[in-house]
Amino acid sequence: MTKNRTKETAEVTRVFVYGTLKNGFNNNCIIQDLHDKCEKAQMPNATMCADQPGFPVVCALPISEFLNGHECVGNVHDEFADHVTGELYTFSGHNAAKAIQNMDRLEGCQNPNKHSKNTGNFYDRIKATIINSDGEEVEAWVYVSPIRSERSHRYIIPDGAWDHSFHAVPNPLLQTYDYD
Repeated sequence: MTKNRTKETAEVTRVFVYGTLKNGFNNNCIIQDLHDKCEKAQMPNATMCADQPGFPVVCALPISEFLNGHECVGNVHDEFADHVTGELYTFSGHNAAKAIQNMDRLEGCQNPNKHSKNTGNFYDRIKATIINSDGEEVEAWVYVSPIRSERSHRYIIPDGAWDHSFHAVPNPLLQTYDYD
């Protein structure tokens, strides 16, 4: 006897990742068997930062707004990327809920879909416009720095790409000057 199956039209969930959740990095294992598709992508108008090697974070601000007129070491901020490079994962059905649950837990996101000064999150999960590998704009979840700390990260990643090496410049907003 054959069962009649109704064709389900599952809504897809997209998540843009840029650090240790990317393919080939240590935390990818929590999503590697759950996704339907993975493609190269970019998040425009964003700045990649880090507090130490191993912990990248995206600030949902373009570099010019992030720096707010401050100069970086060697005046290199004109060479900074105006986007963050990463991967766009597509999930569907039960796997989407499982992937989001896994990532929320990993990223310390207890109050998802909120981006304010008082979320209590280590990372906030917000919807953002992402450019997929075909050059199309799509909406996706992305884990970003909470507003309360978005300008307080120790380093800026100039090219907007996180890889296995750590290439960063000091955040000029945190520099202190000693006047004698």
